[in-house]
Amino acid sequence: MKKEEFLITTNLIFQSLLNDNKNNYSKKQIEQIYSIDIENYINSNSEVSSLIKDKQNIKNLIHILLSIINLNQNKLNKDLNIYLKENLFDEETIFIKLNSMLKKVNLSFSLKNSIEPNLEKNSEFFIDSIWICLSELISNKYFLKICNYPKCEIIFSSRRKSSSYCNSKCQTRAKSYRAYHSNEEINKVIKKEISDTSNNTNNEEVVRLEPENYFIPEQYDVDFGFFDNEIDKKRILGS
Repeated sequence: MKKEEFLITTNLIFQSLLNDNKNNYSKKQIEQIYSIDIENYINSNSEVSSLIKDKQNIKNLIHILLSIINLNQNKLNKDLNIYLKENLFDEETIFIKLNSMLKKVNLSFSLKNSIEPNLEKNSEFFIDSIWICLSELISNKYFLKICNYPKCEIIFSSRRKSSSYCNSKCQTRAKSYRAYHSNEEINKVIKKEISDTSNNTNNEEVVRLEPENYFIPEQYDVDFGFFDNEIDKKRILGS
């Protein structure tokens, strides 16, 4: 199993566990990043489709995967326990669980291409291929992460421990998200200061600065605070 296939599969499995609270943003991002249509991909891959229905196996997989992410990801602004509704594994338990899964894997080997022979390993079950690929990613020093943009729940891999976003669009939108919510906090402080001064029992003259002229939308806009106009938005995001 290749790394991209592993990431597509694990993301589809993860999304299937979140079906009580569907994240359409993440699903659209998966389709754009990997150039797939999710429904068509699942329907055309019987092994993926069967695995998504295998609740016990996918629960074990996601539990270990999120535990690994929690262990390695810096500045994670998500509580991964809420996805599992149980405690994450510690480092020692992660490897005990992973090794117990690997012990059950049955591998066969074959040579492909008589001109330039390549040794291929094959597993009996699709879930075995996932365990093998996960172990290989760890041994090859890949960091498994979950996107740090609050509206995104995509699992991705990176060679850099400092990576925080699954793609550049989420990084851009995270900036606008922070701008929006930081202005919310500023407004709360301003309202409190106004309230405090209006309740001032002393007859002191209060000097106030002119209010800033800026507009905050009533509902959060993913691109708030970043783009001056639609032309700049399309130029940077490409859509």
